[in-house]
Amino acid sequence: MTETDWLTLTDPFAMLDQIRGPSSHLDLPVVATDRQLLLWASACCRRVGIVVDDARWLDAVRVVERFADGKAAYQDVLAVGREMQKWFEELGGYGNVSPVAMVARSCADLAAGVDSAYDSMGTPFLVPAEEATRWAVAAVRESAGCAAAEQEKAVQCSLLHDILGNPFRPAVQQGGWRTPPVLTLTHEIYQGRWFGRLPELAEALAHAGCNDEAALSHCQSEGAHVLGCWVLDMCLQRADRLRWT
Repeated sequence: MTETDWLTLTDPFAMLDQIRGPSSHLDLPVVATDRQLLLWASACCRRVGIVVDDARWLDAVRVVERFADGKAAYQDVLAVGREMQKWFEELGGYGNVSPVAMVARSCADLAAGVDSAYDSMGTPFLVPAEEATRWAVAAVRESAGCAAAEQEKAVQCSLLHDILGNPFRPAVQQGGWRTPPVLTLTHEIYQGRWFGRLPELAEALAHAGCNDEAALSHCQSEGAHVLGCWVLDMCLQRADRLRWT
């Protein structure tokens, strides 16, 4: 896998094949934390949840996002996962191929919990994230056709790039960038999901002395941005913040 290959992939599952955890010794080029994977899968579920006239999917996604950022416990995730599984079964389970059932299945997998087989990779949430996003693509396929599903996969890749950045050229943060105006604006964007204000962050970073062209151009890009965006995480000095108890 080369840098060009990684940046041009339009299949998110091919991207996931190149990911290892922070503590893994596997010979894979890209490192991702469970927090990053969960925020990515949550963003993918948010995209397809709009086809469902039922707030339960959004409740589930919010719990997973809060868990990813250390604001909810693992037991909360398991509880909402059981609710999503119950909802999926009420809809008819795997015998129902409607978009609604697939969204329910996607959210059930998102909150399904750790697959212990991947503990050695240091990314036990890789499997739930991958399954959730596969069902999200399936929901798009059933509601809008194969072409739309392929486009959704490309968007999922874009979201993963937003979170992981360019692993082949990791950004080097300088403490001087984290000025009070930068931190205030970053917190506002993250907490309010006001990603349209990222160009303002680029201006604030430049004013603080940031000359990292990758960070500045990413803030000004028109692509999708979500919780876990690598520039926001860089400013906030986010790490893997899962809370298990």
